[in-house]
Amino acid sequence: MSHDIWSIILLLGVVLWIASSIAFLFYSFPRRGEFDVKSGIRWGGTSLVSFLIWVIGMLNA
Repeated sequence: MSHDIWSIILLLGVVLWIASSIAFLFYSFPRRGEFDVKSGIRWGGTSLVSFLIWVIGMLNA
């Protein structure tokens, strides 16, 4: 049973990681040659946390 829960956490982590990485690309770079630092920190941090959730889920699943 516990492996099923970790598998769900793993899948949630990878989906959030992919979505937040795409959001990072679109929101942190609004125009060519520009970088929005506030959005970069927000979406970059979200991407990092979701990547860690994915890795922890893989180690425990």
